[in-house]
Amino acid sequence: MDDLDYGNSENYGITRSGVAYGDAQTRGQLRHWKKQLAARYAIFNNTYVSRGRLTPVVLDMVSGSRSTRIRAFERLQETFGGAGAMLESKDLTRGKAIAIWSIMKPRSPVAIATPDDTPAGVRASLAQDCVTVNYIVAGACKSHAIIAEGLWTLEVPDHALGRAVERSQFLTPGGIIREAHLNLLGLPVMDAKKLEYLRAGPGCFAGLVSVSRDVNTGASIHFRAKTWLAEDTLGDDQKPLSEPGPVGRQMRNSIFMPRPLWPLA
Repeated sequence: MDDLDYGNSENYGITRSGVAYGDAQTRGQLRHWKKQLAARYAIFNNTYVSRGRLTPVVLDMVSGSRSTRIRAFERLQETFGGAGAMLESKDLTRGKAIAIWSIMKPRSPVAIATPDDTPAGVRASLAQDCVTVNYIVAGACKSHAIIAEGLWTLEVPDHALGRAVERSQFLTPGGIIREAHLNLLGLPVMDAKKLEYLRAGPGCFAGLVSVSRDVNTGASIHFRAKTWLAEDTLGDDQKPLSEPGPVGRQMRNSIFMPRPLWPLA
């Protein structure tokens, strides 16, 4: 696994990382999609940077009466869902209420520093703009209520995303990332070094699990896709993973739990 230094970029505009797509339709589809994605993420970010206004709502969701907790959650769902966030799970138990959303963020490269002996090709790959799948956590955490956002499961650089769209009969970029995200969370708990091929559409993202130092939350773990491979090009030793593990023993309950919840596990 990589041990790199990662930052938390606020660049969520239209990426221009120099990746050339051979197909004009791929270029157009990705340009249009990332423009829409950036606009939705900006809506969320405008809410998140002023999250003090939402703190009373989270407190109501954690400690209010049953009807108050439901109304508070519905307000958060309306706020985050309107920006394109997807609800992953919720528990509205009084005193323990917590809800988790995922949101896709188009951004500049995740890696901000690499070891001096990193090969030039690897440096070029790490320098690509990307789309990440981030968490949004709102609710009870330890002894207080929180709203938090950060890198969660996936980093999909422009090259890997372009190949996925171009070679998967033009599945939507968001759909193929969403499928990979859910497959990753559902996998049985395993040695992260064995996670190299993650099923996504009629093929898989090929990559590795990266362990990083996040400037906000400390340690961070995510899967970084290097490329996308069609199923009919895979060798016998390239096995895309997607089969879910038993409930309670999945990656969502282990290293791919949102970072703010790690101390609770």
